[in-house]
Amino acid sequence: MNHILFIMRHNNDIDHITPIIYKLEKENPSVIITILIYNVLETFEDDYRIQFLRTLRVNIIHVFDCLTNQVIPINLYKKLIHISKVYARLNPIRILINRLFVLPGIKLLKKMILNIKLDNFFQKNFYKMPNIIVFDQANDPFYKKLCEFSLENNIVTIAVPHGHNIYANEMVWSNSMEILPSPPTSFGFDSQYVVFENSIIAERYKRMGIVKEKQIRILGSSRFCDEWINQLNEILPKETLPEPPSKILRVVILLTKTQFNINRSELLRTINFLSKFPDIYIIIKLHPRGGKRFTQSFPNNVRFVKNEFQTPVLINWADIVLFIGSSAMIDCLKKDVPTLYMKNTHSNKLLSENYFHSWEVHCRDDLRDFIWKLKNDKNSRTYSVKDRDRYCRVMIEPKGKDVLGNYVSMLLELLS
Repeated sequence: MNHILFIMRHNNDIDHITPIIYKLEKENPSVIITILIYNVLETFEDDYRIQFLRTLRVNIIHVFDCLTNQVIPINLYKKLIHISKVYARLNPIRILINRLFVLPGIKLLKKMILNIKLDNFFQKNFYKMPNIIVFDQANDPFYKKLCEFSLENNIVTIAVPHGHNIYANEMVWSNSMEILPSPPTSFGFDSQYVVFENSIIAERYKRMGIVKEKQIRILGSSRFCDEWINQLNEILPKETLPEPPSKILRVVILLTKTQFNINRSELLRTINFLSKFPDIYIIIKLHPRGGKRFTQSFPNNVRFVKNEFQTPVLINWADIVLFIGSSAMIDCLKKDVPTLYMKNTHSNKLLSENYFHSWEVHCRDDLRDFIWKLKNDKNSRTYSVKDRDRYCRVMIEPKGKDVLGNYVSMLLELLS
């Protein structure tokens, strides 16, 4: 029997790899599927997608379970992580726990992982040696070690998208200051194959020397294809959101990491400006990793959330969604939710700008006009169906609608 190992590091990987596993298990139950959670700060035991995967015929293990050298008591370490997260980021108790226990624990665990003898690792923790190993696109030393081992042992390695790249420019970070276009980089993917959601991103990575032509496979976006969006709605957790009167305009703002050239001052002004409209309720979703909370006070009709509500749940709840650089805006497009792109709050360029502009907010005047239009008619559109379909076809469905089928076909082809 063939065996495929899927490795998940972060929320993004769970988001983009879960659909592939779902489709593979559904159509090819004879393939043995193992999931390795590879994160020394999270177990993801309560993650709704992991809970869904547990209902399928797959094996799920955590890297903690593979570390037999008990230099560090794993159960105690996990408890300390949990206790630390109960407190606010600047709470003295959290700072003390992190400095004395968590940070030294992370350093030791990473060293232990890199010292793993992979022959023993696979023999002790897996039913059989995998034929294929799938992991996210990351410059990770453990992945490099896996690729070297796999090359020697006739195991196929595949790097799939860590997230969905929506930027048209290359210098997306606040500290990006390269004066030459597409500077060569020392970072490159060691996996045998690298999957991209579209040719635009693949060409960019190839131009930068990160990937070679022979490695590239373009299959579409597993996370944002129609089949998975429909399935995801079936497994979303039941969360209790506010239920304001029907006259209230429900606004969701999706933030991204501040390192992405964000104009924080204008973002603050935009939030305060929105809160002044009558009969409006605003929920602001911080980025799950690296989302800084605001120290300023806001009116009662503004609420900040982080991980207590899932983004797709918020999108289903909203009358309108505002975003800066979040790929979750594709969920909005697929669900035909009115959406505004807050172009005025950052200094990057989105790929959507090469296809349509109707949802762009360039100044607060634009935002004012959009909001009054939506308040008068919640069915008002912010983009056309034609523009949406064209954009989605290029970005997430370049090989057709059956995106998950594309992934499964590739895996079966490589198993044969």
